[in-house]
Parts: sequence; structure tokens; C-alpha cells
Amino acid sequence: MDFKRLNFTDPINSTPFVKMLTKEQVNSSREKKIKLHPEQLKAYIADFYTYGLLDAKKPGVYNLQLYSDIMFNKLELLKYVKGFCHHLLKNLDVDSNEDLASLAKLKYNIIKPFSNHELLNFVDEQLLDVTFSYRKWEFGQFILQELVRNDIDKSVLDFVDEGFKSSELNFQDQLFKIMDHFNRSLRLTELEKALSTMIVKIKVDPERMTVADFLSMGSFFQSNLIAYSKRIKIINSEMQYLKNKKLFIKDNGKRRGPRL
Repeated sequence: MDFKRLNFTDPINSTPFVKMLTKEQVNSSREKKIKLHPEQLKAYIADFYTYGLLDAKKPGVYNLQLYSDIMFNKLELLKYVKGFCHHLLKNLDVDSNEDLASLAKLKYNIIKPFSNHELLNFVDEQLLDVTFSYRKWEFGQFILQELVRNDIDKSVLDFVDEGFKSSELNFQDQLFKIMDHFNRSLRLTELEKALSTMIVKIKVDPERMTVADFLSMGSFFQSNLIAYSKRIKIINSEMQYLKNKKLFIKDNGKRRGPRL
């Protein structure tokens, strides 16, 4: 199998599925299956992909509340999982694209979403299996980059970046100092402490990020993104501490990292 890295600069249509539906489709869906145009189908697939990635599956048991939260965008950060799915769909191999074309010819029961077995099989076999195996590190990379770009206070990240560049400590010692702050936090979970460190690392020196780092983030987001969506303010507050306490500034005002 040829491996081609995903190109996250490729444009994607991030419009949620529910916002793509026409009034006529909504009315018809109450009584029968409906046909979806290609962009609607991809958005519908992205909802199932997000559900499948985040749900702790129990055979034959479906979490309809979680599916509803995903479909109606109740958990803000899950939009990044949908975005990653769209990138996967843009990079399908020939056989998978043929399967997608076949799905586009079908009609779907959007009132009973888990009755669409052909679609569920496609998501499991062509998208989730790929993510759980050789694309997991790219999943972790994409979600982490999107969080840093859109959801972490930019002024704090810029301050941290400036502090690293001005510090007399080397990179590893300065990163250890930041990690020490996070480790002392009583409000962050152990996993959130690791995530906060990765946020600093990818901002300050993205070239130091390794595949192993992104793999660990892929596993973290798969298991914790729902909870993290509800705790983003706490993470930002802990990041703000780095700026407010001026951890990079010596008493004389010269920026440097004090010895541990």
C-alpha cells in the first residue's frame, strides 16, 4: 500500500450536515429515505466518523445523545474531528472512491441514522480502521494544530514563544520549567498536563515534535476530546498563569529562565 501524507492545506467544506439540508429534504425525511447530494453525503459521513471515533462502542448499543450532540454541534471542538474526516475523504484510494460513489446513489434514513448499514460499514472499514492504524499520528497532529490555532489564547502563546527565544536556558530546561508548573497544578488532570506541555512545545518549536508525540495526542483526543471540550476554559486559565506570573522574567527585568 502506498502511503501519502494528508495535506491539511487542501480546502474542505466544513458546513455541518444539518445546515446543508433543504427544507424539502427535512420534510421528506419524516416519512421516507432521502437522497443526498455529494457534499451532504460527505458531511453526513463526517458525523458518523466522529461518533465512531469517540464512542466507546458496545455491540448493538448506540449512544443517541452523543450522536445528537455531534450532529447539532453541541460540543464545539468536535468540529476538528469532522474536519479530519473530510481530509481523509479527499485522499481515498481508487477502490474506496468507487465505494463512495456507490453510496452516493443510495437513499438514507436520517431519522434512524444507525439503520444505514452500508454507510456505517464504509465509515468503519475505509475511515476509522485507517485512523486507528497508520493515520493516528496525523489525526493527533491535525487536532493539536487546530486547537493551538483557534482555541488557546494567542497572547499567551506568543508570550511563551518570546520567553523561550529570550531565555538563557536551553530548550529542554525551559520546557522542563513549564512542565513543572503544569505538574503542580491542582486543576488539571494528568492527561491535561501532558496536553498543555504539547501545546507549548508545538508553538515554540514545532520541528521538535515527533511522530511519537502526535501518536500520543491521537490517543488522547480519541479518548478525551469530549471531556476536553468542556474544560477548555480551565486549560486556557492555566496557560494564562505562565504570562501573569512572568515565569521567564528575572528580577532585573531581563528575560531568562531561572535555574531550577
